[in-house]
Amino acid sequence: MYEEIRLRNLLASDTFALVQSLLQTDEIPPNLSKFIQKKAEGNPFYVEEAINALVEKGTLTHDNGKWILIRPIGETDIPPTVQGLISARLDRLEGEMKRLLQEASVIGRAFLLEVLKRITKIENNLNRSLHGLEMLDLLRVGLFNPI
Repeated sequence: MYEEIRLRNLLASDTFALVQSLLQTDEIPPNLSKFIQKKAEGNPFYVEEAINALVEKGTLTHDNGKWILIRPIGETDIPPTVQGLISARLDRLEGEMKRLLQEASVIGRAFLLEVLKRITKIENNLNRSLHGLEMLDLLRVGLFNPI
């Protein structure tokens, strides 16, 4: 037996509140707000990944306590799907972090750090790469190093 749960798209005000929460500010550049509203169509996961992509690409930056757009954003700045956003984020990873994430994904969703150490050829920068993946919100410490 199962119970279907229907998820609804976020309202415009909820999308705006989510962007404020993600950026930890009340002041959102107006063009960013409009762009995210249009592209995300109320999908909260898309909102989060789009903000991550804009920050990682340097299009959206934090300067003097405010978030600013370095340049105007357009349709080609962000892939149209969640899958496209995630693929683009993974493509921007440096070599070792990308390889380590691929190796970890082969092990499974949750894994022991010792297992990863045994299969990877990355030895010198393992901790730095793991920390980098965690900072990018692509990996969680609790998942790869269970208590």
